[in-house]
Amino acid sequence: MKKIYLAGPFFNEKENALILDFAARLREKYDVFVPMEHTAEGDVPEGGFAWGKEIFDIDVCGLDGADLVVALDHGFTSDAGTAWETGYAYAKGKPSYIVAVGDPSPVRSLMLLHGCTRYFASLDDLMDFLDGKDAPTAEERGIKAK
Repeated sequence: MKKIYLAGPFFNEKENALILDFAARLREKYDVFVPMEHTAEGDVPEGGFAWGKEIFDIDVCGLDGADLVVALDHGFTSDAGTAWETGYAYAKGKPSYIVAVGDPSPVRSLMLLHGCTRYFASLDDLMDFLDGKDAPTAEERGIKAK
């Protein structure tokens, strides 16, 4: 079973729900690592430097153990962590697929749009692609770079 690292912000209830919805859908067919489901162990105070390093190491292990990365792109307001995770996948030569969510604008960051293996306008398009079906490209869906 392929392992997917699911990247995306989870700073509020809406983002949390979106990540969990995506994870549930992907878990129908794949083993999915979701960073927000993993926490630091022991007496490491949340928010401190040591806590941050432990979380970072856990997430990097998750990235290294994944066959591919799926990231949620909220547009130009996407968070730094998600951008870093997709850049790490790119640097490692790991397939990365980004899905547009949230922001209805078709204009997306050129770095994310061209730094991934393929960019999708919806989760349905990504799932079709992963299932080996034809799926529209970002360009066919009207996504543009800026």
